[in-house]
Formats: sequence, structure tokens, C-alpha cells
Amino acid sequence: MAEVGKPLLPWQREYCRDMLGRRPDGKWSAYESGLFVARQNGKGVIIEARELYSLFILRTKTIIHSAHLFDTSREAFERLMEIIDGSDWLTKRVDQVNRAHGKEGIKLTKRAGGGQLKYKARTLHGARGFSGEDIILDEAYALVAGHMAAISPILATLPNPSITYTSSPPDDKTGPMPENAFLPSVRKRGLEGQPRLAYWEYSPPEVFDPANVDLWYATNPSLGYLIQEEYLADQYRIFASAGKVQNYSTEHLGVWPVDTSAHWQVLSEDDYLALLDDSSLATDPLVFSIDSTPGGGYSSISAAGARADGNLHGEVIDHAQGTGWVVPRAVELDARWKPAAWVVDIGGAAGFMVPQLQEAGLNVVTMTPRQVGQAFAMFRSASSSEEQGEVTESSEGLTGAPGDLPEEKFAVPKIRIRPGRHGAAIASAVEGATTRRVGDGTTWDRRSTDVVISPLVSMTNAVFGFVTREPGEPEQPFFGAWR
Repeated sequence: MAEVGKPLLPWQREYCRDMLGRRPDGKWSAYESGLFVARQNGKGVIIEARELYSLFILRTKTIIHSAHLFDTSREAFERLMEIIDGSDWLTKRVDQVNRAHGKEGIKLTKRAGGGQLKYKARTLHGARGFSGEDIILDEAYALVAGHMAAISPILATLPNPSITYTSSPPDDKTGPMPENAFLPSVRKRGLEGQPRLAYWEYSPPEVFDPANVDLWYATNPSLGYLIQEEYLADQYRIFASAGKVQNYSTEHLGVWPVDTSAHWQVLSEDDYLALLDDSSLATDPLVFSIDSTPGGGYSSISAAGARADGNLHGEVIDHAQGTGWVVPRAVELDARWKPAAWVVDIGGAAGFMVPQLQEAGLNVVTMTPRQVGQAFAMFRSASSSEEQGEVTESSEGLTGAPGDLPEEKFAVPKIRIRPGRHGAAIASAVEGATTRRVGDGTTWDRRSTDVVISPLVSMTNAVFGFVTREPGEPEQPFFGAWR
């Protein structure tokens, strides 16, 4: 960046180091990176640095720069072209520049790698064209779950993809954050320190004095470089005299709106916490279930069984990115624990594994769409704070059971969940889960949610498989960890 006339500020250099860190295997340490800072601090230069480095040095084949508006995307394109046009080293490596409105892009010569940088405005339909190794999502406050649902399946097929979120808080000029905004979930994961997310946010604590000059410096890393202290003092005086201190805090201190997105919509937090039991044990037989998120971004294996007290035991055994690890792991677990069945939703993202599992000799039970709905009803009955119930033909308006016996009735005991090493994953799934209608019934909404829901779905289906299995005598209790 210094060589092309745009030297980075100290904080920008450090963010780039964090964003571009690599693991020993060569993959990005951070699959996602997020930079959230008040306007005028130079986050656009960070984007330019990432795109130039990726395109000209790493020779990335396709980079997508996405903004919420065509004009915003166009402005970013023009700024980057100013840098390229001002550098002979960059210019001679450019083969084509497309300046057509809505189709802006840059393509390098074959000798320079032939990579492309495409500029796109986000639409739910247009997001399905976001096929690239590096996805830059600017003004990410306007990002919605539907955008990510369209992008995620594309990234799942790439060997080393990355997503970069950059944004300033929405204000009166940009409009409010959309109702189904995706960014609150990114911020939540970042603040929790979850893995593979390089997260930088400059914002005040919950209680702060907007007139505190030290706070101005803490929340504006470019203060003294790109922004002058006198400017912020003038702005504070103007906003305060108009009774708009909150607007000043959003515009100049990076205060984000309170996250009003709904959580614990299906199962309350109190009810979920009441289900947890670190000492829960299951007796034989066990039923395992596999589920993957749409696009195969994450997969989970869960187990369900009976406890000595007659309640159900539920646990997420394995949970990780991708799908390639699932069948080998299932074969290991099957040989060690000999479960009564492996339950898979044939119509879900994990359905393609069924032939592989069957070929490996596993007893696979597939679920019909009606049974997927009935599984939800069973899990809700098992997790409800009310007394034990039955799931029948009338439950959630659904029919269907093994053998499609519509008159079959299944008593559903209460479930106790052992958090285990994937407790955070199941908790996150339950907290963010939503539902959708299917026919006359209800099931988990796998596409609209902004959380990884496969741990919850796999546990739900494991419960269904266990409750509807051919009954047998319980044997020895299970002790220890899944290995």
C-alpha cells in the first residue's frame, strides 16, 4: 500500500495482520473477519488493501466486493481505480476494466494470474452470483440472513474461502438496520470470542460520557491522523445543542443500536437451562442422527437414548464444518457403540450421505417430510415444561411414523441434555432457532435462521428415531465421553 501511494496507519496495518493470518496448513486462520468502526476512520482503505493484495499478490481467481447499494459499490470501484491508474506496476498487469453501471470489474492479464475483482450490489437474487474465494461485504449492517443463505453454499465448495464484513453503525442517513439483519449474530460471536473470526470493533462501553475526549480516541483509531480532535469537539457541540447526543454517539463514537432481534423464540432460555444435566447418562440402545446445514457448511452427529429414570438423554457428539468428515466418523462411532439406528432426513443436506452410510454397513433409517414435522412435535413435547405427552396423528396436524402407521401413538418422556464439549453449539442453535410451517404442521426453519442449527436438528431427529424405534430391553449405561 505504501508503494502505491496509500500507506496504512498503524491500526490499519495491525488489522491487516490479523485478517490475513495463516495456519500451518496454509488456510486462513480467520474464515471470517469483521471491522466495525465509526465513519471517516478509513475502513475503506482496509478493503482496498485486502483487494489489491488478494488480486495482485496472491493471484486470487475471483474476488467479490459487495455493498448494499449500486452507488456505494460504484464509489468503491472508482476509488480503487484511482490507485491502479496512479501506479504503473498495477496498470500494466490489468487486462480489462468494465465500467458499465452495475457490472463494474477488473480483470488481470494471464501473466499476472488472470484474477477478477467484481463489484456487485446485494439483492437476495443477485447474491447467488457471489462465486468467489474472497467475499467483501461492505456496509454489512444492511446484510440480511437471506444474503448469507445464498452465499454460503457457494463458499462450501471452495478450498480456502474468506468472508470480510465491514460496517459503520446505521444512522439517520443510511436508515435503520433491517428487521432480519445478519450482523447482530456476527457481533455476538465476535464479542464472545468464537473461533475463526477476526473481530475488531471500536465502540464505547454500555455506560459512557460522549463528551470524554479519551473516549473519542478510544473509539476513533484514526483520530489525530485522518480526524482532528477540534472537529469532534465542534460536532459534539452542534449535536448537543440540538438535543441529538445519541446521533453524535452513533456517527462519531460507533454506538450500535440495541440488538432487538428475537432470541429464544421456540424454547425459552429458562426452559432450556432446566433441561441441562452434566451428569446425564444413557442406557443401550442408542440412536444416532446426522444433520447438515443447507449447503453443507456445518454438520452434526447427535445421540438419544433412555436414562435410568425413564427420561430421555440427548447429546451432540460431534459438530464441525463441512461434510467430508461425517461418514468416516459415523463408521467409527457405529463400530464402538453399535447404535440401534442412524437417522437421516433424506430430503435434507445430509441426505446424500445415506448411500455411503448404508454401503459402510450402518443401519440407516430415513425420514419422510411428514416424519420431519412429527420429529419437531416430539422434541417440543420432550422439552416442554408441561407433563409428559403423546405425539399422535393429531399432534401438530401431522401423521407419519415408522411404517407410516397413522394410528400409532408415541409417549414422549422428558429430555435431559448433557452439554458436553459441544454445549455452546447446541445452546446457540436453540437460542436462535425459528420455525416454519410445513403442510398443516411445524418444523425447524433451516434457511431463514442466522445461526448454525444442525446440532438442534440432529438431536431432534435422534429423539424421533429413539422414540419410534422397535422397543428393546435397556442394557448397560453409557459412561464417559464419545471417542
